[in-house]
Amino acid sequence: MQNPAAILVALRPFTRNDWYGFAGAECFADGSEPLIGIVTTGGAETCVIVDAAGVSFNFANEDGDFAAWMLDIPAKAAATAIANAALPRLASLSTIGAVGEVAASLGLDRIA
Repeated sequence: MQNPAAILVALRPFTRNDWYGFAGAECFADGSEPLIGIVTTGGAETCVIVDAAGVSFNFANEDGDFAAWMLDIPAKAAATAIANAALPRLASLSTIGAVGEVAASLGLDRIA
């Protein structure tokens, strides 16, 4: 089921506040900041992170448990392309439970 209230979200560079929440993120080899896009899916936030390690989806599932999906892909352009492909799909979802399906379809593995 799609989310009728979907809002298009774009990736942006990390801010100081993003570093507080995702201190394990890594800057890219060129020194640039990691990227983040925050999407509301089924009333909950999914954070899409692109950093030197790859792309990850981070969210709390229906039970309130933290869930994370990751694809190790150190190429900034490729990881950014995957994240940009995912953002509109994630924004269109009406339930947080479907985030894992989108992640798996893009080749991400569940890590938490």
